[in-house]
Amino acid sequence: MIKEIDRPTQKICTTYLGDKTILIADPNGSSRAGIAKTLVEMGARTSSLTMVGDYATAIHEVRSKRYTVIVTDFDMGKGCGLDLADALHEAGISEQNSFFVIVTGNSTQSAVADAADEAVDAYILKPYTISQFQQLIAKAIMRKAAPTPYSQLVMYAKNLIDQKKFDEAIDVMNKALPLNTKPSLALYYKGQGYFWKSEYSAAEDCFRQGLQHHEIHYKCLVGLYSALSKQGDLTEAYEVASKLIRSFPASSARLVETLKLAIVTKSFQDVGQIYAIYKDVDTRSEDLVRAMTAALIVAGKHQYQHGSTQMGVDYLRAAALAASGKASLIKEVVLSCVECSLLQDAHDALKRFSPEESERSDAITAKFALDNAKSTDAKQVIHWGRSAIDRGAKDPILYEILIKRCTEISRKDWAEEWASKAIQIWPAERTRFQIQI
Repeated sequence: MIKEIDRPTQKICTTYLGDKTILIADPNGSSRAGIAKTLVEMGARTSSLTMVGDYATAIHEVRSKRYTVIVTDFDMGKGCGLDLADALHEAGISEQNSFFVIVTGNSTQSAVADAADEAVDAYILKPYTISQFQQLIAKAIMRKAAPTPYSQLVMYAKNLIDQKKFDEAIDVMNKALPLNTKPSLALYYKGQGYFWKSEYSAAEDCFRQGLQHHEIHYKCLVGLYSALSKQGDLTEAYEVASKLIRSFPASSARLVETLKLAIVTKSFQDVGQIYAIYKDVDTRSEDLVRAMTAALIVAGKHQYQHGSTQMGVDYLRAAALAASGKASLIKEVVLSCVECSLLQDAHDALKRFSPEESERSDAITAKFALDNAKSTDAKQVIHWGRSAIDRGAKDPILYEILIKRCTEISRKDWAEEWASKAIQIWPAERTRFQIQI
């Protein structure tokens, strides 16, 4: 029997949980068992419960089955439990038809869960008693089963926006605002109404008002980022994007956007912090790997060439690690180290090519560029260059080096031959192959 919950509430909980498929994700086995036992006492069916102890399995479960209730620890080892909310909705289960609970022992994490607003129905701070757990779950179920007038208006406005009735949604949210002391969610949907009307300044004002009530409100931060981007304020958009990846689990797409903005706004000193977040991302898209490596290279060269030499070296070394065995990226790291005269680091990066890749164009080109940087013998370099091309290397930098070395020994005819061949292959880059005697 549930303690300290009145009979009408108990009946609603039993009805609500009785037909739900439930996933419990927690690295601690005894914690999983305790949560399962409590939910069964509250009306869940044992046959509807699935328990997992790691992030990868939890994500797989959510993506492959239609769970409507998830109770997860915030810290799932190689991933964040909050990510499961996104996976749940990607699987076609709406926030209105799902019930999502975060359990955490960290007050900062509970603030993050609170900021997620609609995505999280309840967050429970450890340590907790069984009675406290039951009370918090029961209150959240009651809110779900019998939404407040404020919540009803928010859901109505959300549906209006889906129907492209933006002015009506704005009017509905104006009615909702006085019904909540911290109406960040209503301000978000009001802002969405303006955003989809292309009134980006008005949308920005709404999102900022929402953030005054909750400074890391997830939806308002995302909305503000979009509104600023539309208005071309990339510097402030970058600041908002940075706040998002620092405060919430970072998706590959969000990190890619933030990295691009970091470079565009010349926030090179921040790239190392983003790399620290990147290292904790369990699943990295190819776009993210490329963006991270490219950002580290650009920032590394800039820092090295503008006085922050150690930071530059650290970034370029990190780029070699971020390249993740991708030959084209490793080549760019080697070339960048050579450009900065970091020949030992270039040599170390060269070792990251696999044995199979070492006989392919990227690796051959990278090695040739490094050998060129080490040698003062132009004729020897020209010999190496011819050999590299004969082995299948095909890269503009290779031809640039050959042209330059030919001019060093006054062989304009050879230089013109290499320039002609290069222009045939890369006509759009003909300015790279100009001969200077």
